Amino acid sequence: MYAAEAQTVTLVRSYIKQIEFGPDKKITVSAEPLFYVYAQIPTCLTLLIAMQNEILVILQKIMNINGEVPSSLNKAMKKGLCSYGFSKEIHQAVKSYWDTGGKYLRDVRDINEHHLALVDYSYFKYENEPGQIVIYLPDNPEVKSQKKFTYLNEIDAYESIASGFESLNALVESILENIGINPTPFTPALSMGQMGTLEEPQNRTLGLMINIQSREASEQGIKIILDTVEIKQVVPQKEGHGNISLRKMKVDSEL
Repeated sequence: MYAAEAQTVTLVRSYIKQIEFGPDKKITVSAEPLFYVYAQIPTCLTLLIAMQNEILVILQKIMNINGEVPSSLNKAMKKGLCSYGFSKEIHQAVKSYWDTGGKYLRDVRDINEHHLALVDYSYFKYENEPGQIVIYLPDNPEVKSQKKFTYLNEIDAYESIASGFESLNALVESILENIGINPTPFTPALSMGQMGTLEEPQNRTLGLMINIQSREASEQGIKIILDTVEIKQVVPQKEGHGNISLRKMKVDSEL
C-alpha cells in the first residue's frame, strides 16, 4: 500500500507546477497504482478482524479453558471475557486493545462490507514536500449511516491499518508473556509432500528457501540482496550415498 501510494505521489508531482490548490491543499486523484491500494484496504481489514476473532480460540486452547467462546471478539466483549473463564488481567488487556482501536477497525470493516466503499474519500494532500496520498476513514463508523459519517479527524487508512496490526501483535505478545510463553523467532519451512517419493533416481530441484538479506539503494533503484538455499534431489554418485543436496545459490545475473 505504501509503495503504491508513493508511486501515485510521483505521478501527481509530474504536474505539480500546474496545479492550483485550494485552502485545504487537497485534490482528488485517480491513478493506476491507487487501484492496488483500493484492493488492499478491505483485504487488510478482513484479515485483521479474522485475527481478532482467533485470539480467544487460541488462548482457550493454550490455557485449557473449558466451554465455548464466541465466534467473534465483538460478541465476547459485550459480555466480558471473565464470563468465559478468562482471567481479569486478560480481560483488561483485551478491553484496552478493544477500546483504543480494535473496535474501531471492526466497525470500519463492517461499513466497508455493508454501507460504502472506504476509498470514496481519497486525496492528494500537499501540505509538505513531496505531498502524500490520504484515504480517510470515517470518525464514527459505529453509526452505520453514510449520511451521518464525518471525517473531521482525517483518519488515514494506511496508518490505521498499520497501527492495527502492530496493536494486535502487541496484545498477543503481552498476554502470552503474562502466562509464561515467550516469543521465538520465525523459522522458515518447506512442505514438499506434493513432490511424491524420492525413490526414482533423478536430478531435480525440490524447493528454494529465499531470505531477503538486505535492501540497498542503487542508481537503478532498490537492489535486493538475497540469501537463497536450493534443496535438490540428486542421483547418488555411489551406492549408499544420499540423494538430497543443499547449496547456496547466486542469482542468474551473477552467474
